[in-house]
Amino acid sequence: MNKILELQEELANIIIEYDKKIKRNLALEAKYNLEIPNEISEVTFLDNQIAICSIALKLASEGKTLEETQKVVSDLKLKATNFIITHNRKMNDFKILKDSNEKFTFEEIEDLNKKYESLVRKHHPAIAIKIPQTYDMQFKMLRNFYLLDNVSGFDGLLKENPTDSIVLPTEEEYIPRYEEYIAAYKKEMERVSKFDEKFAKLEEMLADDILLGRNQMVLRERAYKAKKSLGELFAKCDGLYEGKLSYKIK
Repeated sequence: MNKILELQEELANIIIEYDKKIKRNLALEAKYNLEIPNEISEVTFLDNQIAICSIALKLASEGKTLEETQKVVSDLKLKATNFIITHNRKMNDFKILKDSNEKFTFEEIEDLNKKYESLVRKHHPAIAIKIPQTYDMQFKMLRNFYLLDNVSGFDGLLKENPTDSIVLPTEEEYIPRYEEYIAAYKKEMERVSKFDEKFAKLEEMLADDILLGRNQMVLRERAYKAKKSLGELFAKCDGLYEGKLSYKIK
């Protein structure tokens, strides 16, 4: 029994620490992206389109057929489109986070943080294990509200879907499962922690208008050069396979 409780507490602690890191990184990323959204979105699109054009020209120079090149290019176009869609969704999340920070007080958001930490300790799916089929999705929504500082969304969903029926297991047979989850979260924490230096530099930049302005100019210069390069690449790609290659991201 004590071993189960120890593992539940250890797992809860690392989940809370992990989610705090994710939330902090998200807040920094949101602030940065919302400072210069147009420059970031433009460079994101241009970089993906240039990569596709470069691959198309390389395959054609190697003597690949239209069908062979089109297959590779179509796959890249799909990946690029999905990447851009994901970027746009993140931008929407960033705006929601900004709105939440303007709508709710510091005290309300701090209370949300405490509620989420308590929820993790008592009702996180990885700790509760024996949960209804729909609960995992419900918890993911609650976690998303927590990450985006959406106080009313969190409280509303929790009120509509009470967690009183979720009970943590006490059987020793779950010890290997908890040990597996703890190892998995530690591994994920190590992966995310590799970006600590990047986010530290981002935080430094956001605190310095000169650094932020300089970065904005760098992105604008990248976009200018990319557009010029893309014009030349389009001209070359249009000449491939008698103009039959579909390579442009829509």
